[in-house]
Amino acid sequence: TDEISRYGATPRMLVERAAEQRIIGRLTLAAADLEQALKLNEEHLPARMALGRVYLAQGKKTEALKIVERVMNVRAADPERAALHMMRAEIYRALGDDKKALDDCQHALDLQAGDVDWYLIRSQLQERLGKHKERLAGLEQGIKLTSSVVLENERIEALIDAGQHRAALALIEPQLHDSRWQSSWLIRRARARLGLGEKDQAHADLRAAIREI
Repeated sequence: TDEISRYGATPRMLVERAAEQRIIGRLTLAAADLEQALKLNEEHLPARMALGRVYLAQGKKTEALKIVERVMNVRAADPERAALHMMRAEIYRALGDDKKALDDCQHALDLQAGDVDWYLIRSQLQERLGKHKERLAGLEQGIKLTSSVVLENERIEALIDAGQHRAALALIEPQLHDSRWQSSWLIRRARARLGLGEKDQAHADLRAAIREI
């Protein structure tokens, strides 16, 4: 704010101040800064994306979509285009259009593979759309690229959701052997055992998980 007062507002400075405003929960002030930044430069990509996120946080989903759609076809480097697609995927997901959200998420990963959060979002969308085979294949790809433990855990969830309970159990058992805190793994094993019709064993796992929690 001091620099803006001294040297005048620029889109870059307004975006930076808006980021701080957003962090401390001042969404109205953040939106005002970003709207001013776009008045100075209508096609300023960071300002437009940041404003989309602020609108989304404010519950203004339609406005957020309009802000991002305006620059979807802009010439930009692959990382920027990937970020735009993920931004729109977040908005579509908030609007309840999982299919369009998944399409954008896939576009983003095609442009820039390797972001763990993006793989997780795609996995969640595929789960909601019942695309179990694609979900498992996508997680395998993500694990190869990132070696992420988070994605490995998500793969176990995906195996259970896909009805591959024995394959899931084969991955769960070593974790139970090695983990100090076991409740989350006991819950996963209970889900897999329920899928196999082993109700008594599943109930025993859930009771043990509750005791630990």
